[in-house]
Amino acid sequence: MNPNVTPLSADQKRQILSAISGEVELPKVSRQYVMGLAITACAVFLLPLLYMSLIALVTASVIAIVRNADWIFRAWGPMAPWLAIVISTLLGSMLVLGLLKPLLAKAGAVKRPRILRRDAEPFLVTYVERLCDLLGAPRPTAIHITCDLNAAAELRRSWFSAFGDRRISLHLGLPLVAGLTLQQFTGVLAHELGHFTQRTGMWLENTVRRTNLWFLQAAYERDSIDEWLLRQCAVRSPLALIGYVGRAVVWLARWIILGFALAGTTISCLMSREMEYNADRCQTRVVGFRSLASTMRRLRELGIAHQISFRDIAAFYGEGRLPDDMIALSLANVSFITPKVKTELRRMMTQEVTGLFDSHPSDRDRIQSAIEDGSPGIFQSGPFVDDLPASVLFGRFREISKAITEQYYRDALNQKISAKMLHPVEKLLERQGEEIHAAKALKRYFQTDIPLLRPLPIAPQSTETPENPVEVVRELKACRARMMEELPTYRRLAPRYRAAEETLFATIAAQTLIQARLTFDPKDFHLSDSNVDAVTEKLSRAREGIANLAGKMLPFETEAGNRLSYALQLVHIHDVTDQIHRGDDLWYEIKDLLPEAQYVSRLIGELPSMRLVFHRLMILWERNRVRKPSERVLKLILSQMESLRSRLISIQLEMGNHLYPFDHAQAEMTLRVYALPQIPDEHDLGGLVQVTELMQSRLISIQARLFARLARAAEKVEEAVGMPPLKEPAEETDQSGN
Repeated sequence: MNPNVTPLSADQKRQILSAISGEVELPKVSRQYVMGLAITACAVFLLPLLYMSLIALVTASVIAIVRNADWIFRAWGPMAPWLAIVISTLLGSMLVLGLLKPLLAKAGAVKRPRILRRDAEPFLVTYVERLCDLLGAPRPTAIHITCDLNAAAELRRSWFSAFGDRRISLHLGLPLVAGLTLQQFTGVLAHELGHFTQRTGMWLENTVRRTNLWFLQAAYERDSIDEWLLRQCAVRSPLALIGYVGRAVVWLARWIILGFALAGTTISCLMSREMEYNADRCQTRVVGFRSLASTMRRLRELGIAHQISFRDIAAFYGEGRLPDDMIALSLANVSFITPKVKTELRRMMTQEVTGLFDSHPSDRDRIQSAIEDGSPGIFQSGPFVDDLPASVLFGRFREISKAITEQYYRDALNQKISAKMLHPVEKLLERQGEEIHAAKALKRYFQTDIPLLRPLPIAPQSTETPENPVEVVRELKACRARMMEELPTYRRLAPRYRAAEETLFATIAAQTLIQARLTFDPKDFHLSDSNVDAVTEKLSRAREGIANLAGKMLPFETEAGNRLSYALQLVHIHDVTDQIHRGDDLWYEIKDLLPEAQYVSRLIGELPSMRLVFHRLMILWERNRVRKPSERVLKLILSQMESLRSRLISIQLEMGNHLYPFDHAQAEMTLRVYALPQIPDEHDLGGLVQVTELMQSRLISIQARLFARLARAAEKVEEAVGMPPLKEPAEETDQSGN
């Protein structure tokens, strides 16, 4: 679906508007539904009264203790009444302040979504207003656009705005606009506006929603007092004690407020689902039940594509670039959703069950309800309207997408976005496509996944011109044949090797806890007992198993590495490169990448031992993050941190000023700056963890990309010497027995 369509003519706009002409038979709202909604609203509205009553109860309790302390605590000694007064006054007043904080503190800064002016997109506004009139819903007085995969309509003022006016604001997520057809998007709009077709229901629903939202925001969002307490804890001063005590009280108050929020959500969940069903009926009456079902399925696909786009943005940003249109990026990722994934999504939809406390019905139940309603809808499709993207409602969709993308980056990164940071999404997708093709070539070349921490050996002579090319070709063919002979065994052993590694890490974790004298359930680590002998024996067996499996996997890896090395040697033969499209460019690429692949493989070789240290550190930290560690545990943590830091320093020194092997926005980007720019202090646990995870993920990513490029080149060489590429490998299954 291409959101960038040719501007519409006046006649085409009339055809689109005529698609939502006619009379909509709105779903009838029963008296029982309104009564149920009213009862729910009253119950939820009691929560603020109970909240204030709790504050009053704590205050009254403190006053009662102060007044009657002498009588209550007199038998405990002469100082007991005074201690009771001091402690109850301090704790009570702090708890009351913690509960009053959401009412008194200034809320944190809220990033407002961009408002779309009426004169900026007049046809969109006209279309929305036509739909509002069709449903009898109030026209929105403001349309906001975001980068979210969502649409929403809400009252613009406070809890009681429905008594004064019915002004609503409409929020449109541009990924939704780009990914849906006009009919599907019209259905989404009808659903959101359907919440406002009943005046009484609108106010009751707004009361419930805003009450629950206030409690949730008070429980989770930071305000000015939270920021002040954090600043005091960050400095060494007498106020730091106040900061820590204040944060402890706020923590307790948040849990109490969260209890009210959960109570409100629980009370309102049943009526909330009925509201959704009622809005779905409005959607069905406009676009038909078949369109609602197709929209549900499409939203699942767009959701996956939207998540992938954030991963892509992170990868692009790692190389100093940002796509100038994340909406186009999200839509492009839909093409990567395979038929198998789509089938799995539909299977998941058919198996979903609505939970007792769910605020929304499951997609399966919503589709079934629409089928039972059976309305064909009034949306008039035709040769022109069918399959039109919803973006036709916009006159400048691409420009708006780019503007909202830049705003998103500013808010997310909290920095000014310069023009040189933004790159055409088409160019970035082209780069990404090359990487995807290379990754497919890697899988096709070796017919399986090679463990990332077991890089294939590349012979040093791969960088040299062979003296006897004919002999090299003969060896290349022989290596490929032997590799294919060893492939079934390797495929069978690889899952077992991964399982053995998992067992090793689990056993090392148990051993670490024993050394720290911390109790644990042996079943959590697949152990029969938690004593030293059992763990030592399991650890020995795990290491022997890994060594045994590695030895059995070596024949395939040797033949695969030799095959790759022989093929890359032939890149230096002009008669071979002359038969390859842009063979000279391929020679230059391999000439640069081969030393880099050998170098990065050496760095990867240092990761397994570092992973063990990192794993020991993480298991100790996870077991002690909610309580103060003992002196013995603290020494072990500090020891592992020191060991981890020394290994990071060793890897950083090994990197030196080696250049980053791929194209980066900063031309002279070094591997050190990219993967391990700085090493935190030896006592900075969070910093060491973050740096280690970043370094490992980036080094492994670089290695995978390097070998993918080499495999793609080797495949072209083999084809040039008369060896057709191997077929795409079949889907592998886990044969580890787990």
